[in-house]
Amino acid sequence: RHVLMRQGVIGIKVSIFLPQDPKGIMGPKIPLDDVVVIKEPKEEPSPETLLRQQEERLAASMAQESMAPPPAEPEAAAY
Repeated sequence: RHVLMRQGVIGIKVSIFLPQDPKGIMGPKIPLDDVVVIKEPKEEPSPETLLRQQEERLAASMAQESMAPPPAEPEAAAY
């Protein structure tokens, strides 16, 4: 077959293989490349949820910084 595209024509070769046979009598023992497996997409959190989590983490880190005691000043060395 030929596929007409904007940039030109692409030739595509299609081959139909025998189904997999684990014993190897009526087909190949190993699965071939013509098998297409479509997996369900992972569930993604909504952007609002991600924004809320980011704001909560920022608020928690700022709260920790405000509760921490101020850093001690180094003592002057006596000469």
